[in-house]
Amino acid sequence: MVELVKGYEQEFLRHFSSNNKKISSYESSVKQESLLIDIKHGIVQAENSLKNMEREILGLDPQQAALFGPRVKRYQENLMAMKKTVKDIDYRKNKVDLLGAKREETREKLLDSTEVLQDSGEALERINKIGKETEDIGYESLGGLKKQRVTIQNIHDKVKDVDGNVSMANRTITEMNSRRLWMKFMMYGIIFLLIGAIAILLYIKLL
Repeated sequence: MVELVKGYEQEFLRHFSSNNKKISSYESSVKQESLLIDIKHGIVQAENSLKNMEREILGLDPQQAALFGPRVKRYQENLMAMKKTVKDIDYRKNKVDLLGAKREETREKLLDSTEVLQDSGEALERINKIGKETEDIGYESLGGLKKQRVTIQNIHDKVKDVDGNVSMANRTITEMNSRRLWMKFMMYGIIFLLIGAIAILLYIKLL
């Protein structure tokens, strides 16, 4: 029975010693996550060995049990201290992971903000380009309107000239009509005078 207790004791010490080495090398390890899993598994194994040792001690006589009792108590204290150390390591790891996740989230937000700013910059660039094109079109339209204004002014001047010519033609036609009527009256007057003169001559001859 004592040999069985000693066997569990050696098993506990082996697991405990192995875990101590793993904990010491944790900070410098490149595979911390898998190492932490091994450490937790080692604690469970050490705890099982210690429980088996306690169970076997109960079957010993009081004198033999008194020899192993203080050892078990010391082993329990050491195991509790190891659990606390692993708990602290686990807490720091989770904190680092959380901070890393937050940093990644912040990085993604910054990237999103950068993309939004880039899209906004491209949109502003497109708006400026459209504004420039609109301005060019406006200048071209103003140039076209100016040419049209000159053309309209020329047409207006030509219309004024045509109006002047039409007015002059109307005056000429009016004058020609007046002269034609005057000449017609004169011709009728001459005819009447000739008829009168012929009538007088005939009257004189008949006398």
